Amino acid sequence: MNRKMLNISPSILNENKFFFKWVLPLAFPVFLYFTIGAFMDSNLDKEDLIEVKGEISKLEYFESLSRIGTNKNLRIHLKNGSNYEITNEWEYKFHVIEREKINSVAVTLFHRNSRQTWWRLGTSNQIYHLEIGEKTIIDIEERQSKSKILSLFCGFISFILCVVIFSVRAVKQ
Repeated sequence: MNRKMLNISPSILNENKFFFKWVLPLAFPVFLYFTIGAFMDSNLDKEDLIEVKGEISKLEYFESLSRIGTNKNLRIHLKNGSNYEITNEWEYKFHVIEREKINSVAVTLFHRNSRQTWWRLGTSNQIYHLEIGEKTIIDIEERQSKSKILSLFCGFISFILCVVIFSVRAVKQ
């Protein structure tokens, strides 16, 4: 029944033995890990994060490498000596941060603790919610919605991989 559903012939299995034996079974836990991480990330509230209040001393742009090329990120230095990063996904808000820094240097930001970063492969100094003065620049609800979409996507891929893996095993028997 599964063979008819996915139309997998035994000749395909013989030609792509490495793919079906090693790549698919290893890809499943990876996508499952990303599903769980994105789901946990989508459930974070401001109460779950570490709150930091301070004054901005400097804004610094830096680049990071990715598969696509280089990404422009922003590092916020506070007067107490700590610094926090805003990733390139919020690049469209960098100019707002610069403008608001001129008007008000008081900042309230929220970031994850080290235990929370394990599931999402990030750093604990990434900003999840940012308020400069009385204005919210980066809202945690935006991050939550992006994480929910990522969780659904990775969960769907995990499900498809699981179906294919079990269908391949059924065809072999």
